[in-house]
Amino acid sequence: MAAFDMVVAPALIIIFFGTLGHVVFGFGGGLISIPPLSLIVGVQRGVTLSLVLQLVTGVLIWQLRHDLRWRVLRPMIGGLVIGTPLGIYFLCQANETFLRLFLASVILVYLVKSTFFDQVSFPGLKRAGGGFGMGLAAGLLQGLIGSGGPPMVIYLRETIRGKAAMRAGLLFLLFISNGLRLPLSISAGLFDPMVLEISLAAIPCFALALFLGHRWHDKMSEKHYQLAIRLVLIVSAILLIYKSV
Repeated sequence: MAAFDMVVAPALIIIFFGTLGHVVFGFGGGLISIPPLSLIVGVQRGVTLSLVLQLVTGVLIWQLRHDLRWRVLRPMIGGLVIGTPLGIYFLCQANETFLRLFLASVILVYLVKSTFFDQVSFPGLKRAGGGFGMGLAAGLLQGLIGSGGPPMVIYLRETIRGKAAMRAGLLFLLFISNGLRLPLSISAGLFDPMVLEISLAAIPCFALALFLGHRWHDKMSEKHYQLAIRLVLIVSAILLIYKSV
């Protein structure tokens, strides 16, 4: 029991900050929480706990529904419907060393792009197949490692203007993707007793993060918060690579 408590306590702290970041920016819950969670409870459990985290944040969608841009979101939903089940399948087949290295590589690519090529644009994404293709990529990543946010961010930055519309779109797309993941993850046996116990213990963390994150959305400095996220991701990628070699 003592050993289990030593797992739950840090997991709850990670889940709180992952949920807080996800609520404030509309994405990032997986990127923030999965690397450290995977070191504590394993990659598959970390990805599954991130699924719970991102589903919980879906309670905000009704409040943000007027900011949704359906013309932009519909093509991506089609890609998510196909890509997410494929990602779940590969999650169940791959070994944890591969998943750690794959996750670390995705994080590093995302950091390089967001740090050095933040202004790079992709005009092809505005065409008919752009949203579907990025939705397919996001679904694969979401199902495989629970971090499909970067492809969604790239697509929405090219097709949506306004912080509120982008945040609402991200929350909605991630909620759809995780809604698809939920029955597949249950049937694959990913919701084991440890995942269920941590998820129940995290209810107060979810509630507090939802309350604070929604209030801080307009008040927090995005520049400083993004810098903190990048530092956390760099450390997480290094730890994932170290544990895999």
